[in-house]
Amino acid sequence: MFCSQCGNQIADNARFCNHCGLPQQSPPPQQGSPHQPFPQAAQPYAQPYQQSTQPYQQAPQPGFPMQFTPTPYPQIPGLVGFSPKINDPAFARYNKSSSKYAMVFGAVLAFIAMVGLPIYGSVSGEVKFPESLYYGMIIGGMFLLIALVQTLRKGTDSTWDGVVVDKRSARRTQNDDDSAISRHYTEYRFTVQRENGKKYKHTFRDQPAMYNYYQEGDRVRHHKGSTYYEKYDKSRDSEILCAACLIMNPIGEQNCRLCKCPLLKC
Repeated sequence: MFCSQCGNQIADNARFCNHCGLPQQSPPPQQGSPHQPFPQAAQPYAQPYQQSTQPYQQAPQPGFPMQFTPTPYPQIPGLVGFSPKINDPAFARYNKSSSKYAMVFGAVLAFIAMVGLPIYGSVSGEVKFPESLYYGMIIGGMFLLIALVQTLRKGTDSTWDGVVVDKRSARRTQNDDDSAISRHYTEYRFTVQRENGKKYKHTFRDQPAMYNYYQEGDRVRHHKGSTYYEKYDKSRDSEILCAACLIMNPIGEQNCRLCKCPLLKC
């Protein structure tokens, strides 16, 4: 340090100047000097921040279900409930046409039987005339009677509700009587129980479409004059069955692709 009076250099801790003898004042402490170290950095918080390991939890919103089962198909309005579209005039026209075609088809089969059997009998010699003609008339009459019964049954039919109570499939084997050939097929069957307890069994051979369409526990409705069952809840389906021609259609369609009748959606 230097003397404040004469300016000569003296020791840093000298109390008097050794040149002029003037008392010296203690110098002010400086940052970084041996007498006063640099100020330390600010002490950390007493309780340092600890990051939470638990994930965020969103507060439930009113009316929003916290747990739900997603459906595999898009929800389309009008797929729950029995449809009033069954009263559309298109179904009446279709039923009338189908009854007419059934009678025409029965008449054609009857004609073939009455003409074909006498011809076959005369050519093969197995059945003589007029016995072959009688056989043909009996078989032809059976075809006409079947068509007539189906038509009359539609008129006396009624609408009723039921539940699918059973579904089964089994592998079957059919052996021909006149050969050693065995035919394998799959038999599909589902059963619908009516409100009064009566059960209706429907069996299909190697045709799983309608079998797969219905599930056990499905609430269904049988419409008058139809072999179709309308499902009450169609919201989980990707296809819908036509009530008239019984073919599958994409669930988003409004009319059947084949017969153009309305698909039964609310």
